[in-house]
Parts: sequence; C-alpha cells; structure tokens
Amino acid sequence: MSREILLEKFGYLAVFIGTFLEGEAILVMAGFFAERGYLNIFTVTGVGFVGAYIGHIFWFWLGR
Repeated sequence: MSREILLEKFGYLAVFIGTFLEGEAILVMAGFFAERGYLNIFTVTGVGFVGAYIGHIFWFWLGR
C-alpha cells in the first residue's frame, strides 16, 4: 500500500490515538497532511478534540 492510501484509511485513527496518548506532535503532523489534502481539517480538529478530552479524563481517573 502507498502512504497516501494508509493516510486516508488510518489517518483519523492515528490522530485519535496520538491525541489520546500525547497530542501536540500528532496534531502538527495532521495539520500538515490536511493542508496537503490527505485529511479533512474539520475532521482532524474534531477527532483531535475528542481524543485529547477522553485521554485527559482517562489519565486523570487512572491517576486518581
């Protein structure tokens, strides 16, 4: 498979997992790929928000 097909198939999942664990670097890369046309910027924003929110809640309750 080419990199473009992998980005289109699993790009949003990678954004979710990346923001769930650690979000800054993955959001910069997702923004770059959205600018290139591989991902939709509005979907990247939404998935990034949900992943970061769920990740923060999860890690808070795990530490508590």
